[in-house]
Amino acid sequence: MINQNRKLNQSTDHPGKYKKRNLLSAFSKQITFLSFLVLFIPGKTASAMVPLMDVINTPTAVTLDRGVYDLSFFAYNSGSLLSQASLGVHSNILLGVTFDIENVIGEETPRMNVPGVNARFKFTDGTPEFPILLAIGYSSFYSSRYSRTDETDNPFNRQLYGPYFVITKPVFIAGSEQHVHFGLRTPVQPSYLPEETALFVSFDYPLGNFVPMIEIEHVVFDYRRMDEILYNAGFRFLFADNLAIEFNVVSGLGLASNRMVVIQFMDKF
Repeated sequence: MINQNRKLNQSTDHPGKYKKRNLLSAFSKQITFLSFLVLFIPGKTASAMVPLMDVINTPTAVTLDRGVYDLSFFAYNSGSLLSQASLGVHSNILLGVTFDIENVIGEETPRMNVPGVNARFKFTDGTPEFPILLAIGYSSFYSSRYSRTDETDNPFNRQLYGPYFVITKPVFIAGSEQHVHFGLRTPVQPSYLPEETALFVSFDYPLGNFVPMIEIEHVVFDYRRMDEILYNAGFRFLFADNLAIEFNVVSGLGLASNRMVVIQFMDKF
């Protein structure tokens, strides 16, 4: 899998410029529509803080309460933008849609990937006797070169999607609660790539409204590919009960770091 971005020697009247304008217009309409939902749909702020449904680049077993919706925007390398809308249809069931456009900002040719769906089913909320959350789901693989494939006949269907299983377990250090997340996922869309089935583990350490996070992902079942493991880090600010901003870095041995900025808004119908 590769994520090749080629510079184009475009003249000022190159048709790629008009393509970029069309994609920018499409994305601006996305933002406008989602902003309309945030600002004008009647509802009340969800009582809980914005949940950590993903740690940097991998999922957790956390879902949304019924009637709670979440709007997230991911800006990552090469001027690419991913937007995601999720809805809690049940306290244990989460459904959502994802829109991803590569190279929206910059001189390279923009490319819009086929929109995808996200889903998560949580088996248990955990109990005092069994304080573990278990969930299965289906989602995009977000950013980094490992989230793309060129093994497809459709140039607009390169974003990887696939099922996953994840465990979230609270731990207690220095009298406060932290969380460990561990799971497995495999890409099946647009191509089934069993050799890319990989483990991931992440950890978040809430310190009031500031949440440092670390993560190890893309641990495939091939010891000869240990150099493809990704080591990620980031931090999250909770500005209010319904707004969070993250600054993350996805990195690996011999790989250029992929910087991410995430804005997450949560509210309730």
